[in-house]
Amino acid sequence: MVNLHGSLFIAVALYLLICAIWGFVLAILRRPIGPSFRGSLRIAEGLILAQVVVGAIVFLSGAPRAPSPLHYLYGLVIVLALPAAETLAPQWWKGRHQTLVVAVGCLFAFGLSVRAAMTGM
Repeated sequence: MVNLHGSLFIAVALYLLICAIWGFVLAILRRPIGPSFRGSLRIAEGLILAQVVVGAIVFLSGAPRAPSPLHYLYGLVIVLALPAAETLAPQWWKGRHQTLVVAVGCLFAFGLSVRAAMTGM
């Protein structure tokens, strides 16, 4: 399970980075959040939740704990990052601004995932 947790980290981090780049490109093109980008955010949230569930199983199975309690805090904040970014991007902000807020949220979640991996080693 520990190996799966590490492999999921790679998938989550790369996927969040791709979503962030996609969001920034959409913002540069002044495009609103479309159904395909919104769908990619749902996939990202699903990957993050899978990572948290596997992490909880690792934690409860008695495997060696992360050396820093910050690892668990980062995991909790990552779960909230994308929904918070979508909530903070009001619907009345059309186009570029709304997409930019969500892209920054994806980049923030990417940074948190890398930081969580660093504190979990």
